[in-house]
Amino acid sequence: RRLRPRAASGASPAAALATFDLLRRRFVPDLPCRQAAMGATLKAVGACLSASPPQWERALTLYDAAVQARLEPSLVLSTLGMQAAAGAAQPEKARGIWEQMLAQGLQPDARAATVFLRSLSASGDWRGVLAALAALPPRAIDTQTVNTALAACGAAGELGEAEQLLA
Repeated sequence: RRLRPRAASGASPAAALATFDLLRRRFVPDLPCRQAAMGATLKAVGACLSASPPQWERALTLYDAAVQARLEPSLVLSTLGMQAAAGAAQPEKARGIWEQMLAQGLQPDARAATVFLRSLSASGDWRGVLAALAALPPRAIDTQTVNTALAACGAAGELGEAEQLLA
């Protein structure tokens, strides 16, 4: 008889973390359990990010544990990891997650791109925002990504750069 771990509730970061730890330590080698571990990880990271106040560092710890456990690369997990890094004021960590995501062949969507651009913007790197925006594939550009770039330029007082984005 196969053991089936209970899914994390998503309501409590502690419960989600406990489920993730159980799956990671005891069941990860088995593919269905690896998939369950990914689901638990996503719930745990999401619970940390939506906690009040958000638990940025804990979310990053969970992200790092998932990478270390060699769970299947995921655009959603990468996006959550970048969001946690941005919230923890670690723009270089967010950049590393972005670059790893691209190296793994994951194609960014507009949500992932916006989160990455916001992490650069929060650190005051408006030039990095513009460079990243210029390198994005068309499917990753929407009003949120453009608005994030406009806001980064505006916050830096680079109104000429903002105007060029609108041209």
